[in-house]
Amino acid sequence: MYSGARSGQLWFALALILVGVLFLLRNYAGLQIDNWWALFFLIPAVGSLWGAYWVWRTTGLGYAVAGPLITGLVFLTIAAIFLLQLEWGKIWPIFLVLAGLGALLPSMFGRRRREWPPRDEDAVSRG
Repeated sequence: MYSGARSGQLWFALALILVGVLFLLRNYAGLQIDNWWALFFLIPAVGSLWGAYWVWRTTGLGYAVAGPLITGLVFLTIAAIFLLQLEWGKIWPIFLVLAGLGALLPSMFGRRRREWPPRDEDAVSRG
């Protein structure tokens, strides 16, 4: 499909289209979203989650995925809190859980890596 920076542009465009469609549904179909501005938290959430996926697919560096993955989950959680009108006083521990996951994931994945780009010896040995 798309690769690299163009892929990021694609997901950004799709996120904007989704937000636009939700606004149209709100205006014409009576969809009630009180905190409509919270939808804009979904844009960096999608971008970060896509960035984590892209890093994983292109480099195989599991420890490098932790930052964008946790960032995307934080933005997704913030959007859900506002859209679902959850109480911050009750839901705030989720951010401690996300911070803990962010600290744990790099050590779980270690430094195992798929060489990217492949080393010259690997290309010679494959024939």
